[in-house]
Amino acid sequence: MPNQARPGLAQRRLLRCGFASTTKPRVLAALGSKSIDFNWSIIMTLWRGCLLSLALTLYCQTIQASECSAQDFQGCKTCDELENAIDYRQPDAGDYYRGAQWNGLFASYVNNCPLIAGRLIHEGANPASGGPEGSMILAVASKWPHDDEEINTVFAAILLASGIDEKTKVDAPQNYSTKKTLKKNSWIEVDYDSILNLFDR
Repeated sequence: MPNQARPGLAQRRLLRCGFASTTKPRVLAALGSKSIDFNWSIIMTLWRGCLLSLALTLYCQTIQASECSAQDFQGCKTCDELENAIDYRQPDAGDYYRGAQWNGLFASYVNNCPLIAGRLIHEGANPASGGPEGSMILAVASKWPHDDEEINTVFAAILLASGIDEKTKVDAPQNYSTKKTLKKNSWIEVDYDSILNLFDR
C-alpha cells in the first residue's frame, strides 16, 4: 500500500473540528488526493462538529459571565453571595440590562435580602432606583420573582421608610420618576395596585 501524504495544517484543523472519528479515514483520503470530491455527509458532519464546538464555547463564556460579582449582580443567588459582592462604598453600583437596573438594591429584592436592602439605603443608595425601567417601586409592585405579596410588602415598607414616593426620580435609564415612567409606557403592567398606591402621597 502506498504511503499516504500527511495532511497539512489547514487540513489537520478541519479534522480537529469535532466530527466523528470513523469519518477521519475517508476525509484524510479526500484531503490527500489531488482531485478532492467531498461527500456531502462528511461536509455536514464537519459543520455540525464546528457548530457544537462553538456552542460549548459560548456556553462556557455565559457561565463565567454569570458569576456573582459587583460587575454582575444577576449571578448572585443567595444573600451571602450578594453580601460578599457588594461594595458598600458604591451603594448605587450596577448596570442597566434588558430593561432593568441590576444594582445591589434590586438584587437584594430578587434574592429576598431585606437586611442588605436596608444597609444599602443607609449607606446612600437611591431607594427609588433599581429594577424594571429603573424603578424599585415597579419592582415591588410586580409578582416577579417571588409571587408573594407579603415579601413585596416588606420591601415596600423599607422603601417607604426612606421617604420616596412615585415622584422620586430614578438613576436609569432616563432619570424619570415612577409616575412619569408609567405615564410614558402604558404597556407596563402592575400586579399589586395596592402596593403601588402606597407611594401615591
